[in-house]
Amino acid sequence: MKKITINSPAKVNLTLDIIKKREDGYHELEMVMQELELKDEIVLEEIEKNEIRIRCILPEVPINEKNLCWKAAEIIKEKKDIKKGILIRIKKKIPVAGGLGGGSSNAAATIKGLNELWELNLEEKEMQEIAEQIGMDVAFFLYGGTAFAEGRGEKIKKIKSFPKTKMIVCNPGIPVSTKTAYSNIDYEKSGKVLASRKLKQAIEQGKETKELIQLIHNDFEFSVFRDFPKIEKLKEEMQENSLNVLMSGSGSTVFCFPKENEAKKLMEKLKEKYKTVVKTFTI
Repeated sequence: MKKITINSPAKVNLTLDIIKKREDGYHELEMVMQELELKDEIVLEEIEKNEIRIRCILPEVPINEKNLCWKAAEIIKEKKDIKKGILIRIKKKIPVAGGLGGGSSNAAATIKGLNELWELNLEEKEMQEIAEQIGMDVAFFLYGGTAFAEGRGEKIKKIKSFPKTKMIVCNPGIPVSTKTAYSNIDYEKSGKVLASRKLKQAIEQGKETKELIQLIHNDFEFSVFRDFPKIEKLKEEMQENSLNVLMSGSGSTVFCFPKENEAKKLMEKLKEKYKTVVKTFTI
C-alpha cells in the first residue's frame, strides 16, 4: 500500500484586526499570518477497506469526523469519487487548541498529501475551495510563509517574508474555544488599531526587524484577557525578557520575540510553571 509523510507547520497571527461583524454572522478580519518552524507530521497510508481512519496518541485530538483531517479526506474522496481507504496518523508537536492553527495545518497537509498520494493533479483553485469548506485558517497553510488575510480569513495573499527571527511559544494549558472568543468580542476597542495594514506595509518597505516586531497586535486580547486573566499574566511574565509579546489567534498560546541573549533565561523561567514551552523560528 502507498504511503506518504507531510510536514504540517504551526502559525501565529502577527496581527489580528477584527474590523466588524458581518450580516452573515461572521466577522470581517484582517491578519498577517506567519508560518513557524514548529511542526506536526502527517503520515497518509492507503488501506484496503474503503474508509477513513485517524490515529493520534493524544486523547484531546479527535479521531473521528470531528477531526479536520477527516473532513479533508472525506471531501476529496467525494469530489473525486475515490473508492480507496486512508489511514491518517497525526504526530503532534503543535499545542492543541492553542491558537497556532494545528488542526487547520493538519487538514491542509492532508489535502496536499492526498493530492500527491492519489495523483489527483488538483489545481491551486480546487485545493483552495476544499480548504474553505473545512475552516478559516486552512487556506493559509496551502501557501505558508507570510501572508495577508482578509474576509473571514479565507482571502489569502502571500506577501514578502517576515525576516527569520527567533520566537518563544508558551501554552498555559487553558483551553479557549474559538466560538467563545468570537462571542465575547469587545467591539468598543476592536477594529481601531488596523495593525495588519501597517505591518504589511512595513514588511514590504523592508523595515528593520525590531521595527516590525513593535507592530504586532491582536484585537482578541481585549476580551480574552478579561475572561482569562491567567493568559494576560503569562504575557506580563514574558515581557521582561522580550522585545514584544502577543497572544496568538483566539488564544491561549502566547509568543514573544526574546531580547538578545535572553532566550535561555526566559525558557527556564517559563518551564518552571508551564508544560508547553517551545523555541522556534519564523520562516
